[in-house]
Amino acid sequence: MRKWKACILQREDSEEYFAKLSEFVGPARVAKWGEEEQLMQSQRDESPEVMDRLDVSEEKAQGKIEIQRRLAETEDESTLSNGTAAWLALGLKLEEQQIELLNDVRKKDTQSTYERQLALQSKRHQLQSKIDSFITQSVDYIGSLAQSPSALIDDSWFDEDTDRDNPVGTVLSRSDLPPVESIFPETIPLPLPSSYSEQRYQGQLAGIAQCELELRTGQANDALHELRVAIAHRSFIFRSRVRKNAPTTGYSERLRSYGDAHAIRMTIDHAAKVYSTCRKAMITLGASSTLLDKYKVLRKEDLAASTAVVDPNARGQSQAELSWIWQTSTQSSSTPEFMEEMLRVNWLRAKARRDRWKEEKILLKSEMQWTRNYFKHTEKTWLDRSKDTTVGAECYALRQAYNWRRFAHLAQKALETMDHA
Repeated sequence: MRKWKACILQREDSEEYFAKLSEFVGPARVAKWGEEEQLMQSQRDESPEVMDRLDVSEEKAQGKIEIQRRLAETEDESTLSNGTAAWLALGLKLEEQQIELLNDVRKKDTQSTYERQLALQSKRHQLQSKIDSFITQSVDYIGSLAQSPSALIDDSWFDEDTDRDNPVGTVLSRSDLPPVESIFPETIPLPLPSSYSEQRYQGQLAGIAQCELELRTGQANDALHELRVAIAHRSFIFRSRVRKNAPTTGYSERLRSYGDAHAIRMTIDHAAKVYSTCRKAMITLGASSTLLDKYKVLRKEDLAASTAVVDPNARGQSQAELSWIWQTSTQSSSTPEFMEEMLRVNWLRAKARRDRWKEEKILLKSEMQWTRNYFKHTEKTWLDRSKDTTVGAECYALRQAYNWRRFAHLAQKALETMDHA
């Protein structure tokens, strides 16, 4: 019954969201995308890759995984040791986990519960184990430098004054650092080429530094792609659920709408901090001015939810311009087709969510019926056992049959409640 209550709430919410989105996109798009969704569902068993249409279909620049695969294939032809690309990719992934954990730590003042502190300690322990293993592997690639990245790391990395034009995603600052005697895993410098001085990576780490720079471009592309999708989704939620219906909806529904928008905002903040950290590393690795012109400084206004994403006819849109993040890593992102693609993906995902909760409602009713039938079957089993036996055993069997009959009665009442929902 707890699952049932949650299912009813989620089903109503998903139905309402899907209906509003369908009304917004119009019947022509709904018909077109509905046919596309049916075709995907009919072909998914034989060709699972057709479900990739649920993601944004844009000409993306190579992400970190694609670049890692390409670098791994050319390791034999270069001076790099086998496994260098995989090791660097692991370091970048650990860095992203450090950013995520640091965000959790910053929430400590407002949510300092005992359970949360235990969860935080558990995350720190797991991350510390991964970092220790990574440093151990680092010896095979950078030798003795792996043991002392903190002594060689540039202090300006933590100084916000080094990038005054970048108010977004400054992951670490001097005020964020713990005392020297209490270094936590989220602030430990990883032994990557970007953690050392320029003289080091130009000499001993030159080849690995170039490899990391290529992976950093893939990491930046992934972060920008995640930002575009999340910003478009959040823009629609604000327009269709928070602002448009605020005067006509109940308090709890408005809270859910704001909760959804806040959850997406957390995704945006994380991707922004990953990108900003990545860009600083690219500067340390000696990225060219041409590359840095492509991966610009991320500002707060670049992350704002915009109604232009879902309403090109909104007031003032004739003078509005898309942020540079919509014009990077794709040849068509600055055109209306990219906005159309965002709407298509959000509509398909909203339909999938609605269908999932409709299916969950059917399954829960079936499970309750199966449970009731099992109780009745067990009652009959104990009634059969009460025959042709001693008086004591008969009393025990009848008592068990009574208990299972009571369970079946409660299940039947619950099932009747479901039928009226």
